[in-house]
Amino acid sequence: MLCLFESLKSVLRCAKCAVLLLSLGALAGCEVASVEPMGGVPVSIEAEDWEGLWVSDDGSNWGVIRVVNASEGELEIGFVDYNEERFWLATNAVYIRTAATDVAEEKAMFVSMSDEDPNLFIWGLLRKNDDHVEIQLPVKSRFRELVEKGTLPGRVEEGTIVTVMLEELTAEHLALISATDETLWKPSEPETTLRRYVSD
Repeated sequence: MLCLFESLKSVLRCAKCAVLLLSLGALAGCEVASVEPMGGVPVSIEAEDWEGLWVSDDGSNWGVIRVVNASEGELEIGFVDYNEERFWLATNAVYIRTAATDVAEEKAMFVSMSDEDPNLFIWGLLRKNDDHVEIQLPVKSRFRELVEKGTLPGRVEEGTIVTVMLEELTAEHLALISATDETLWKPSEPETTLRRYVSD
C-alpha cells in the first residue's frame, strides 16, 4: 500500500484480525490498541502547520493531511490503497492529544488513528518540529505485562494475532504511559519519521 503511515496501515490490517495506527513501520503483528483516542485533552492545532503532503524518510510511505477540527486536534489522512483488482482513495481520522507533563518539554503528544470500528484506536507517541514528525510505537510485550499485572486496565486478545487492548485510562495511567521509560517505546524508524513535502 502506498500510504503515509504504511506504518498506520499494516497495523490497520492486523487490527482487523484481532482488533490501526500509523505498517507506522512494517509491524510484525498487531501492536497496542485502545478503546478511545489516547491521551489527555485535545491539542489545538493550526492548519498551516499540518496540511499538505507528508512523506516518510525512506520514501516508501506518503499521504495527504487536512485539518478537520483545529480546536479538537482532529485530522484526516488520505492515501491510495489497492488490492489485486483495483485502486481506491482511503481516508482515516487521526486525533492529536496531550501526553503527560514528563514529556511535555520534548513536545511529545499522543497520536491515534481509527478504523471502521468506533471503539478501536491504534496509537503512538508523536514529536513534531516544524515540517518534521517522528512517531514511536508502544512495545507490545511491555504493555502486555502491565495489563496482565493489573497496572493498566485492559485485556489481551489471543488469536492468530495477539493484541493488547487498553481500556479507559485515568490521568495516573496516562502519566505512567508517558513516562520516559525507554522500554515502553520502539525507536523511531525511517518509515515512522515523516517530513512535509514543500515544492521548490
